[in-house]
Amino acid sequence: IKIPWKVILLTCLIFAAIFAVTAFYINLTRKLKAQIILNEKAKKIIESSESKLNSLIKNMPGMVYRCKLDKYWTMEYLNNKCYSLTGYDVDDLLNNNKLSYVDIIHSEDKEQVSRTINDKVAKNESYELMYRIITKENKTKWVREIGNGQFSDNGQLLYLEGIILDVTVQKLAEI
Repeated sequence: IKIPWKVILLTCLIFAAIFAVTAFYINLTRKLKAQIILNEKAKKIIESSESKLNSLIKNMPGMVYRCKLDKYWTMEYLNNKCYSLTGYDVDDLLNNNKLSYVDIIHSEDKEQVSRTINDKVAKNESYELMYRIITKENKTKWVREIGNGQFSDNGQLLYLEGIILDVTVQKLAEI
């Protein structure tokens, strides 16, 4: 049987194409497997970091927060110390569900709190101030707030974050 040279050439080209596609597929599969392994390692590292951060925040002595710089101080994040400080559950204050944080700031202190934080954030400086809040039980507590603005790469304010500490005992000792 005599096979024409064109058929042999075409068969060789087909086999070469099959081998090339197979080699490409094997190489791609190896790269995808390596990427999956890297993604799994990165996921474990992120989970570990989140766990450490959550533990750290949980053990902070005050209420850790992230909020908007709006007229309500809309809380986007609050840790578990919210209840012991304010008497309100996190869900009550989060996203102004039942009331906003500004609602619990003592009426005589609201302007000073707003002015101080706005002035410091405008200068991209940290702020620290002391003021009173009214708890759910209608008790007055003195708090010290320490925080700062977080900005995007182009300088736009994203949110405020910080900690609010109960300093009632210390403040009353001064008086």
